[in-house]
Amino acid sequence: MFNYGFIVIALFITCAATATGENTASPVPIASPSPLPITKQESVKLLREFIRTQKNGLSALKHRQNLELKELEAAQRARKKEWMVKYQGVLNDCVAEKRKKKGNREECVQEYREHRKVFQQILRDERLQRVREQDVRYKSLLADQASRFREFKEYLVKAERPPYWLWQGH
Repeated sequence: MFNYGFIVIALFITCAATATGENTASPVPIASPSPLPITKQESVKLLREFIRTQKNGLSALKHRQNLELKELEAAQRARKKEWMVKYQGVLNDCVAEKRKKKGNREECVQEYREHRKVFQQILRDERLQRVREQDVRYKSLLADQASRFREFKEYLVKAERPPYWLWQGH
């Protein structure tokens, strides 16, 4: 069991030290009430770094999306192989049955082609859906980055250091 009494005593000592005016170091940086002023050279450096960070964020997203598409294509190739093996057996059985009954084998081939066409359309639709989802994510990131960039520039125009939260999410 964890001893909560220790935490209460530590808090009491910290509060008492603060009340008496002793300097206690805070492990977490405290945000200053007013933004820190910066020079023109610092603002140019910050802007370059911010733009580079945003570009890296976009390229990382594109890289992840390309990997997703490659994984999808590999999975689809495997599914297609399984489908071909399965339906090739069905086609062979159908043709063998038609031979016994002296029927037209073309019906089996036509049915096979229709099934294959439907299956290929399912695979195309699946890939198209993934590409659309990725496009939405990409456009969303672009919009988010544009709004962060505008805010970032506003701080630089006022010669203030932009807050850290603008850098997050790239």
